Amino acid sequence: MKCVLLVLVLTTLAAAQPLRHDPSRDPVIGVNIWSVYAGGAGVAAWEEQIERIHRMGFGAVTILPQFFVNLATGEVSRQDPTPRPTYGGMSDTELTAAIAKAKSLGLIVTVSPTLEPANRTLFRGEIAFNDSPPKEHNGVDTPDAEARFWSSYTAQIAHFAALAQAAGADRLNIGAELGTLDTDPRNARLWKILIETADEHFTGQLGYTTVHWTFDSPATRAMIYADPKIDYISLSSYFALATEAQAAASGGPGDVEFVRIVQENFTRALKDRILPAAAALKKPVILNEIGITPFDGAAAQPWDWTLGDRAKYDPAEARNVLEGIFRAIADRNEQIVTANLWIWGWPGGFASERFYINDNPADLPDTPFDESQMSLSNEFIKAYLLDDR
Repeated sequence: MKCVLLVLVLTTLAAAQPLRHDPSRDPVIGVNIWSVYAGGAGVAAWEEQIERIHRMGFGAVTILPQFFVNLATGEVSRQDPTPRPTYGGMSDTELTAAIAKAKSLGLIVTVSPTLEPANRTLFRGEIAFNDSPPKEHNGVDTPDAEARFWSSYTAQIAHFAALAQAAGADRLNIGAELGTLDTDPRNARLWKILIETADEHFTGQLGYTTVHWTFDSPATRAMIYADPKIDYISLSSYFALATEAQAAASGGPGDVEFVRIVQENFTRALKDRILPAAAALKKPVILNEIGITPFDGAAAQPWDWTLGDRAKYDPAEARNVLEGIFRAIADRNEQIVTANLWIWGWPGGFASERFYINDNPADLPDTPFDESQMSLSNEFIKAYLLDDR
């Protein structure tokens, strides 16, 4: 009993100590950034945001150029085929400039092309062209459409791979969160062609980001992660980190007990699911998305970007969740090479997501979102990262 009490005391004391990033022991901390609207932001705007990401202390950036699929035909293109589209992405010139700027600042750069349905009518994880029985809403289920999809998707990834290679990116994801496509063993040959095509055009590290609920799929591991040309395992890491009751009871910034709960639950996800799979495959892990919104209950459902529509504002809970996660991944850089936060808040991103990682201490009047909502978390992140510089 004394030993158990001593462990609890030591754990509590450790959690009470200020947390600082140790680059010699901890994973590199990065952030994701994308531009979601038609028209683009321009090279100067992209370079400014990359500079700000660097100034905030991040060591890596994942850039997510969007591309689109016509669900009626299967055709994948760089531009949203919707007439007068709301959504778009970044141009090749913007992507090249963003990569070059990030590399000049010493950031690790990942290019992660992100497929969306035309007009973003559904979640990308639902896209499929071979459902049985057919489900027309997520892609017409015909052999021609399926063949057109995989051919044009592969061609687009080849384009991004060549661009990332020329600009000097370190890593390339061949896709992200395509949960229906990456869990269907019928697609094994098509994933193989895609991986080989990307490898022909890009000499850096190759990966693929799956969602946390399909990470355990045997088909995903066999078709994608076990491929020798795939260099790392990448996933969106929105694990439930507390019960609703625990989240409701969370206290102010640095609440030791709540931080401990989050740390234990994230550690459990690592030890029970992620790290054993990585060890079996002999590949490192990238936690490509870690996100939390500043609202009550977010720790119980960190993936829910709509929580702010119905929950009260609770910035301390978000800040404490990040501390618990950072404590869980501390001293693990031999297994987890990078952990990327979701998502950099700027006018190019969605105003409704509420994750808002950025370096603004107050709301800016000329932007569609309130930067100040995550200011407590952002100040914690800066203190955590910048102390090692």
